[in-house]
Order: sequence, then structure tokens, then C-alpha cells
Amino acid sequence: MPKETPTAAPAANLAAENAALKARIAEFQAVKQQADADEIVIAQKMAKGLRREQAAAVIKRQREYDERLKLKAKG
Repeated sequence: MPKETPTAAPAANLAAENAALKARIAEFQAVKQQADADEIVIAQKMAKGLRREQAAAVIKRQREYDERLKLKAKG
């Protein structure tokens, strides 16, 4: 039985899949880093007397405000 030679397509597929996985890992790490930063801010706000839900709401409103400013600056 003749030996098959690997084609370039599987290697290209593997390279693309590897790149996609690396991108997903980087995205996950960025999200985790942001979540860790959020926890620090929540803890700081809780130290000032806010409940966890209130602190999370403050962060959410700040992000929404920042997003509106970015859109306004672009437009």
C-alpha cells in the first residue's frame, strides 16, 4: 500500500484553528483580567458602605456612560 503524503490543506487548517484558539484564549484572559479589576472596584465601593449589587450597578452605569462618550466622539 503506497504511503500518503500529507497535503497542505490540513496544515493550513491546523494553523488557522491554532490561531483561532490563541485568539479565544487572549479574549478569555482579557475578560478575566477585567473581571478581576471589577472585583477590586466592587470591594472598594463596598468598603465605602455600598452593597455589592449597588457597587456592580455603579460600574455598569460608568461603562455605559463611557461607551456613550466613545460613540459621541466618533459621531
